Amino acid sequence: MTTPEENARSWKTDGPEAEPAPPAHAPGPRPVEPGVNGRRFVIGSLGVIALAWVVTYAILAPGMWSYRERAEFGRKEVAPVVFGFQKVQPPGVDPRDWDRAVGDAHSLVLDATRSGGLSVEEATALRDDLRATLDRAKARPEAAVRELSDLWDRAAALARKVRPEGAPDVDRSHPRPSILPPAPAPSP
Repeated sequence: MTTPEENARSWKTDGPEAEPAPPAHAPGPRPVEPGVNGRRFVIGSLGVIALAWVVTYAILAPGMWSYRERAEFGRKEVAPVVFGFQKVQPPGVDPRDWDRAVGDAHSLVLDATRSGGLSVEEATALRDDLRATLDRAKARPEAAVRELSDLWDRAAALARKVRPEGAPDVDRSHPRPSILPPAPAPSP
């Protein structure tokens, strides 16, 4: 066992006291190196991307809103007018065939207005034309098939006019109902 005096002596070093370590030099300013700081580059790049997105959105947003407005107007205001033909029952026509033809006509009108190719004014004119056609069919049910056929021809021509490039042909996507008389041949 060691005595306390021996323990105390072990703490002491034999010889001169050691000099303290020289103080560490405080880091000076970093030398300026050519190039860009990585953090600044990333932040700047994100800023440029955000700015490009905002500018693109600002340019395209009015067109998207206008398209939606036109398509919604056609879906809510124009196409439902065609369902008024279901209240008309032309003599000699099976009610199921008539309802199917009216539904097909509704689908055609909806397709023509959904594309957004019509302005609100053109869609309003189409709606008014549909209402006038419906009023004539209600006044003379025996002429309802002819009125629906004329409506079909006008809506098909309109759908062809506004159909986007590469979309299937109107006559394929909306075949003419069998109860309607054939479309008149186009004049040369």
